[in-house]
Amino acid sequence: MAMEMRVYSEGTEAIEAAQGETFVIALAGNPTTGFVWEPEFDTRRLKLLSREFQPQGARIGAGGEERFQFQALGSGETEVRFELRRAWEPQARERKRFQIAILGERQS
Repeated sequence: MAMEMRVYSEGTEAIEAAQGETFVIALAGNPTTGFVWEPEFDTRRLKLLSREFQPQGARIGAGGEERFQFQALGSGETEVRFELRRAWEPQARERKRFQIAILGERQS
């Protein structure tokens, strides 16, 4: 039986993941405005498996969620920092931070 993947959207609760486990961080966004979320994280502890935009509705230019799927690699404490920015502007419009505790290998 497959486990449902956990999805986090607010950085208010710590994320706990076992080594090898995957989880998703979903952030509200609208890349048609030029603003995209850029993640920064420790590649020794986390691997970014996928990044996709899921629009809410069929309208052209509709907002939605940017979804980042990560895999936990090495045990320990780490964080993922996101900045909402346009590539051509020096300042981020918004920042988010997620604390992550990576536990030992998942037990079957």
